[in-house]
Amino acid sequence: QKLTFLVEDTARLMVPDEALLREYYQANPDRYRTPKRLSFKQAYFSSNQNADASSDARATLAALPVASRGDPTAIAGDSFLFESEFSDLDEASVTAIFGPEFSLALFAMEPGEWRGPVGSGYGNHLVFVETKSPGELRSFEDIRGQVLQDWQYDQQQAATNAYVQGLRDKYGVTIADEVRELLGQDFYLPPVSP
Repeated sequence: QKLTFLVEDTARLMVPDEALLREYYQANPDRYRTPKRLSFKQAYFSSNQNADASSDARATLAALPVASRGDPTAIAGDSFLFESEFSDLDEASVTAIFGPEFSLALFAMEPGEWRGPVGSGYGNHLVFVETKSPGELRSFEDIRGQVLQDWQYDQQQAATNAYVQGLRDKYGVTIADEVRELLGQDFYLPPVSP
């Protein structure tokens, strides 16, 4: 562990030139995007008021004239603890309110039409995504410090892995069967290279 800390400290001292840092930034664009965001309306169908709220939601959507499917005010639903309209939320915010399955389904939808039902911990919802933004790549100049930290961290991990692999290549490690039993089934030691 002490040797690993020394390797990590040495890797942390490395400072790339500007070109290498920009190359790293361009190779990892998903790390530096702003979160996806959307605005939506929802109509809630309570499972407490009706044993099969998803059937009610489906029937409501099926009964809606095709011309009204693009009207965000066309469906009301049951009364709900929260608002029926949400503006400019990211995935984490939607997940915190409605849960991960709801958030995943919502962010997969295209704007402009009532869809559902979508389940949450509260019941079932019909949803109308009004606007959706994919998130933008932040400029290198704005996040240069974060890019540098990420690059240094990756270099630190690579140096540590190479060091540990070098030790494994240099020294044979054998674990007695009784010790392996104490360590449990999940313990894994990669084979030593010849």
